[in-house]
Amino acid sequence: MGIVGPMLPKDKAQREAIMEGHLTHTEAFLNGMPNVLQIEVNALLGLLGNFPTRKMLTGMGASWSEATEDELAQAIETMRLNPLPTTRLTYQVLRSLVCMSFYSNSAHWPLTGYPGPVQI
Repeated sequence: MGIVGPMLPKDKAQREAIMEGHLTHTEAFLNGMPNVLQIEVNALLGLLGNFPTRKMLTGMGASWSEATEDELAQAIETMRLNPLPTTRLTYQVLRSLVCMSFYSNSAHWPLTGYPGPVQI
């Protein structure tokens, strides 16, 4: 939610339903990537899922599932502004994956104000 959260509805049930759909779409999106990229993404997610490396990269002690929206936003911001290039690259990869998956799903277009492609 830290990356696409501002576009989600305020209603908690609607937000959770959209995020569940997003996770399903993201899984399909990642499964469609070449194997070498899947391995790299898996390594990245492993680093972020492991407490010591998550704490080092994001400053967040809570697990992703237990973190508040504010903690998620702060963790992502910590990665974005980190002085280490590798941590900033980790942020960029994570953000790119989330955005590509989210915006490639036409069901999310109305949330962003995008009416869809123009009929020619």
